[in-house]
Amino acid sequence: MVSDVTLLIAHPHTGAMHCRRWLGMSSTIQTVRRVLARPADHSEQGWECWGRVTSTEAEGIVAESELRYAGGATAAEIAEQAQLHPDHKFWWIIEHDY
Repeated sequence: MVSDVTLLIAHPHTGAMHCRRWLGMSSTIQTVRRVLARPADHSEQGWECWGRVTSTEAEGIVAESELRYAGGATAAEIAEQAQLHPDHKFWWIIEHDY
């Protein structure tokens, strides 16, 4: 089954999307579930998402996914996003569509 895992960073008041970055495919979702250690906040047929993701959690996910996939987010990109859009001021969301 084809699936994509994406990091979204949005402004909580305006809804403006500041980042939409692909993290990986089906093996990345296993990492997401292990790192976050909680069920998705929302799920429907073919889609699930986790809110309240911290930049540290995102770094943990990317540390593994960047080893598997070329073209996905890197640890350096996540660190930069954490500086530009701190998780205590912005919504960090992991989205999985399949």
